[in-house]
Amino acid sequence: MKLADWCGPLEVLPPAVSVTPVPDTWQALRHRPEMRSVLEVVCAGPVALMPLCRMARLDPQVASDLLGTLLDLQLLERICITVSPRRHAYRLTPWGERCKPLLRSLSLPPSPQAASMPGGGRRHAR
Repeated sequence: MKLADWCGPLEVLPPAVSVTPVPDTWQALRHRPEMRSVLEVVCAGPVALMPLCRMARLDPQVASDLLGTLLDLQLLERICITVSPRRHAYRLTPWGERCKPLLRSLSLPPSPQAASMPGGGRRHAR
């Protein structure tokens, strides 16, 4: 299944935005348990870095790197929540909201049954 099948029509994206992230990036998201934890928390609603670290039980540097990856994919945006001292939170972009079913599926751990099936549990289109 393609990313566009999960997210619907893509004409709302600005022309400069790539509509299909690099497949290696999606594989990296899928196979990192830390990323699954971050996606689970972020899909629930906007969150700041330190609460994210507590909820996902992550080191702040690891969480920051993972958030950077999601920012690069334009699935998250950083919003200012206080001016002095300046603090930020992260929330899904409109594109990320449209891809929420896909992001939630990435946040689920691979099932043991899928690992034992031929092809890793993936269904192949015929």
